[in-house]
Amino acid sequence: MTTQPAQYFSTTEVGRTDCFLCRPAARLLADVGPESFTMAGIGPLTPCYAIVSTIEHLDQLKDTAAIEKFAAYAAEIRRALINEYGSCLLTEHGHSPLCTLADAQTIHCFHPHVLLFPGAPGIQDNAAQSFKNESNIFSSLSDALKYGRNLDQYFLVSDTPASFSVYPAGGGLPRQFARVLVAEQLGIVEQASWRDFPALQEAEKNAAHLKEIIKGDS
Repeated sequence: MTTQPAQYFSTTEVGRTDCFLCRPAARLLADVGPESFTMAGIGPLTPCYAIVSTIEHLDQLKDTAAIEKFAAYAAEIRRALINEYGSCLLTEHGHSPLCTLADAQTIHCFHPHVLLFPGAPGIQDNAAQSFKNESNIFSSLSDALKYGRNLDQYFLVSDTPASFSVYPAGGGLPRQFARVLVAEQLGIVEQASWRDFPALQEAEKNAAHLKEIIKGDS
């Protein structure tokens, strides 16, 4: 995994067209494990809004052992955030492109990751209204991800660590779909897009706080 220098972060982070998880900004990194890492997300809608990703660039998580390791790491980070904030919403846009195709690129970049929104209200009911198909519900993130690996695209949402709902999304998902749902619940719809409201300084502060939270919970 490579990281971007401070100058790059301050000048072009918001306008990046490459996969920001393949080359995360060093100022946003909060924790790096053997196979996964945690970073503060740009455009935080909640305190310590975080992204948990695989270090390796993968089209999607298919190997059972890799899924279980990633799920265990994500659960550990989520638990630390729940201990700090009382709750932590988890979402995933399964198999959705992260990058914007640039002149030098011919295919999209897919990179497995989940979004964590500490202290955010639940969005399960709102998500259900957006899909024609009923969700499949699982009791663990690993089981939900194992189900999702057989789908073209899907939306995964978990209001609590005891329940994970997966909605097939054959027609694709709008970009930043989870953020829109969270922003609606918080009454700040105008801040749904991290590109329009990046709040880079706040994201940096979140990275520092995330480090303290994760270290304190280890």
